[in-house]
This record gives sequence, C-alpha cells and structure tokens, in this order.
Amino acid sequence: MKNETVGVGEEAGVLSLERSGTMNLYRFAFLSAIVLVSPLVFSQPITGSFVNAALFLSAAFFGFRKESFLIATVPSLVAVSTGQLPMALAPVVPFIMAGNLLLVFLADRGFRNGKKFVITAITSSLAKSALLFGVGLVFSVTLFHGSPLAGTVLTVFGWLQLATALVGAAIAFGVLRILRPRE
Repeated sequence: MKNETVGVGEEAGVLSLERSGTMNLYRFAFLSAIVLVSPLVFSQPITGSFVNAALFLSAAFFGFRKESFLIATVPSLVAVSTGQLPMALAPVVPFIMAGNLLLVFLADRGFRNGKKFVITAITSSLAKSALLFGVGLVFSVTLFHGSPLAGTVLTVFGWLQLATALVGAAIAFGVLRILRPRE
C-alpha cells in the first residue's frame, strides 16, 4: 500500500503524519462515528463543536476529498432524520451542508498553503458563520417571518455557528498536537 506524508501547519508543529490506507480508514471511521452520534446525544452547542472538530480534522487528514464530503454532509441528515433538527428547519439543511463544505475547503486550502492553524481556523470559521448567518437572515425574514422560529434561526445560524466552529477548531488543534507534538 502506498504511503504519503501530509503536512498541515508544520510551522506550528501541528501535523505531519504518514497517511496509509489503513490509518485513513481508522480516521474516517472515528470521524464518522463523531458526526453520526453527536447529533443524537448532545445539545446543539456541544454537537456543533464536535462536528466542527471533525470537519477540521477531516480537512487535515483527507483534504477536500470524498471522505470530507461525507463527514460534512452526514450530521445534518442525521439531525433532520432523527428529529434533532425540527422539520420546519429542513429547508436550511442544504445550506448547513454547504457551510460545512466551505469550512473544509478553506481549511484544506489554508493547510496546503502552509498558513498557521489559528489563521486558517479563524478564516474558515468566519466564512462558514457568515454564510450561515446570511442564510438564516434570509430564512427568518422570508420563510419564518412573524414566527417564533425567526429568532431561533438567527441565534442558531448566527453567533452560535461562529462559537462552535472556533471551539471545534480548538479541539481539532489539541488532537493534532497530541498526534504530532513539537519535537
């Protein structure tokens, strides 16, 4: 099996791990378990933090590839199909997926371009949050106007997205530091 080395934020000593097929399978299984189980078990702030950590780790481990696509899209499907996300919010699911994919895409680009993890995390988190806040604003004004959901949508798609993305980035940074401590 072919092995290759991947470097992520090496200037910060974050990650430079050998990738093999078996190790990638373990990583994918672990991240899949996080995004499948956390929407069922935790509150939105905790779930969002774990899912965002999985997104950052996915970008670090796989880049912007099919594995990351699955990690980015599955949590929303689980949340809506199990009732964790109210059916009234089902129309926003594709936008949540798009926000997750945007975060992974930008994180992957930052890692590939040698940007510091902190800069990549903040940029990716802000972009995802801005996209989802814009979507939340449009939906709260149009679809949910005058409904109690309008305020909820703005909260869930506003500051909470930024907070959970940044907490997720911190978790991912810690995991990556454990996997590849400074030498």
